Amino acid sequence: MATTKSNEPLIYNRAISYNQKVWNYMRRNRTFKITDVMIITGMGYESLKNIIWNLRAVGYIKEVERIRPYQNSTFTLVKNTGVKAPRINKRIVRDRNTKEIFHVQNMKVKKSKLLTLPISRQLLTLIDSLTETKITKIEVCKKTGLPESTIKNWWTKLINAGVIEPIIPIVRRNRRKLFYVHIEKIPELREKLIKGKRYEKAFD
Repeated sequence: MATTKSNEPLIYNRAISYNQKVWNYMRRNRTFKITDVMIITGMGYESLKNIIWNLRAVGYIKEVERIRPYQNSTFTLVKNTGVKAPRINKRIVRDRNTKEIFHVQNMKVKKSKLLTLPISRQLLTLIDSLTETKITKIEVCKKTGLPESTIKNWWTKLINAGVIEPIIPIVRRNRRKLFYVHIEKIPELREKLIKGKRYEKAFD
């Protein structure tokens, strides 16, 4: 719980904007988690994520550790320019303390380590194991040697990409749910991954 210098609970005035509440919290707690800010400010996840994303994009906060679910990820405030919260509107961040204006769409945002090529190699290993039209997650684990948690992480993305498809009605093999594999889509995805493209773009 955030406190004042006298160790009394920090109570936010309801008249204060959510943007200012978030900024006040970050100035008092330089390293924080999204869930902490949500609890203290009463702000919804999607709205708060928008503030976090924009402030990170223009260098006000830095992602220290990404955890799933994303709400538990850790950030730190690295650019504290004053009492007034930066104003965010349509990807434009206005610093009311320094009078600076940042256009987020023109900023080069550094990607998280989770999106870099080493992780894509895990995906490459996974898709190379998809040599059958029907397969279970545990069979992929045995083929690749990757932990089941990693397989689950990529599995959803492969489903969204249309490479893997749930079989309806459900069919099982050794009590495990079978999935249909669109093998014809794998070569193109593999080629993009080999070229070093990040996985989001590889699924475009």
